[in-house]
Amino acid sequence: MKKTIKLRVAQVLAAGFCLLSVTGCNNASAPKGEVTVAELNQAVAVLSVGGGAPKTVDVLTNFPAFKGRPFPVPPVGKKFIIDPSTCKVVVVNM
Repeated sequence: MKKTIKLRVAQVLAAGFCLLSVTGCNNASAPKGEVTVAELNQAVAVLSVGGGAPKTVDVLTNFPAFKGRPFPVPPVGKKFIIDPSTCKVVVVNM
């Protein structure tokens, strides 16, 4: 039981660290411009620790670090999905 609690605390701390690395400490240091696929993958990792990976990329639009920033546009005939086996954002055919 104590191992489970320690593991959960470690997961929460890791999620907090990841969130800070994605969002920055304040808005002045927040990156500007389009959200990158690498940032999408970091957000998936953070959300996965809290209770399972998001099922769709659309869920990431509410991630705090992405507020006011446009999402990347996939190439024509392609779309972004979250690969359930790797928990990474990938490009697939529509």
